[in-house]
Amino acid sequence: MQKGIKAVFMRGGTSKGVFFNKKDLENFSEKIRNKIFLRAIGSPDPYLNQMDGLGGATSSTSKIAVISQSQKKNCDINYNFGAVPVNGDKIDFSGNCGNLSAAAGVFAVEQNMIKKELHPDFKGVGEEEIEVKIYQENIDQIIITKIKCQDGFPKVEGSCEMAGLNNLGSQIIVEMVYTEKDNNLIFPTGNLVDEIELTGEICPKSKGKKIQTTLVNVGNPTVFVRADDINGLTGFEKQLNQEEILLELEEIRCLAGVKMGFAENVKYMNENRPATPKISFLQNKNDQNYISPSGEEIFPEKYDFQARILSMGKLHHAFTATGSISLVAVVGIPGTICSEFYDQQKVKQNQIKSINENESENQDQKGQKFNIQSEISINFAHRSGVMDIMAKIQKNQEKNQWEVQKVGFSRTARSIMRGEVLIPNGEFVE
Repeated sequence: MQKGIKAVFMRGGTSKGVFFNKKDLENFSEKIRNKIFLRAIGSPDPYLNQMDGLGGATSSTSKIAVISQSQKKNCDINYNFGAVPVNGDKIDFSGNCGNLSAAAGVFAVEQNMIKKELHPDFKGVGEEEIEVKIYQENIDQIIITKIKCQDGFPKVEGSCEMAGLNNLGSQIIVEMVYTEKDNNLIFPTGNLVDEIELTGEICPKSKGKKIQTTLVNVGNPTVFVRADDINGLTGFEKQLNQEEILLELEEIRCLAGVKMGFAENVKYMNENRPATPKISFLQNKNDQNYISPSGEEIFPEKYDFQARILSMGKLHHAFTATGSISLVAVVGIPGTICSEFYDQQKVKQNQIKSINENESENQDQKGQKFNIQSEISINFAHRSGVMDIMAKIQKNQEKNQWEVQKVGFSRTARSIMRGEVLIPNGEFVE
């Protein structure tokens, strides 16, 4: 026998996940909920295909989200995200999925979870746009999704194209809004560059090797390294199956996680936090065109630099939305690893405006000095094509620290299937 749990199977950006309304899970303990999530996705699966669930056997398609009516006055919904390992039973709730953030807004509108008092002008008639206000529980973040609607429901069809997707869709603008509290966490160590010495705990052959990194906690915690510093990497990878390189990157990621304060040791990071921090490697573009998996020819003048990112130990098929948030937040900050690629691209008509060029000072009412806001817009290439993203940043003169105020990017999202996910009765035993 099986029990049916209401769920919606959704795509957001280049990710897919199973969405639950929290009220449909209220009668179950946390242990049983996690068993429901694992069985719904089809994990753990030693065969690595998630044949007995809705998961797609990749980090991008092995996800769950729980949505609830928000108790915060300025938010419509709360959104909790879980990264489900393909062959593991520990769901990682430490981070967010930026792609599914777009889907969370769609879910809220379709399930009539938006608060009327926050949207007095939304009538549900004809063409309208609604700004769904989301509280992201995992990372204590406010997210706004701007969704075009027709007669009260999110539009699906449109002209927005995304690298990594085969169909066009209606554009959804996703904005991450940062407070002073969030801004203090951009560089968890307080450093623009941290040197990490490998211990050999995960990759014995790399013991003693030193790698320079930039550690960022915007969007999701992310570790940035130069592709040239990792033996065997070019920065133009479409596949990454070399075990030694993957082990070295995982050890760097885990050591960085310890340095960022997420765990006391590498073993805990490796076993319990596979989803965050992510690790990304960067490379300058060259003069050669390259072909995306869809067959599109990508010309050098279309992008600023190359970037790749790993998710759950594997090379991401595109680039995570939260990773791109970390990237755009620091690429314009002199002294970071990421800024090296910005500086080199500047002479090739880089679209990013240098912070230093706009560094006239303003004074607020309290007499505190701030740099004028700077908008940064980058186009970077990943496995599946080119991604565009923007950010507003400034340097706080009084605190002598860089601050991110807002990051924005566009996505498409839609519900693929609504109904019940069937869970065998044995999973409901404590």
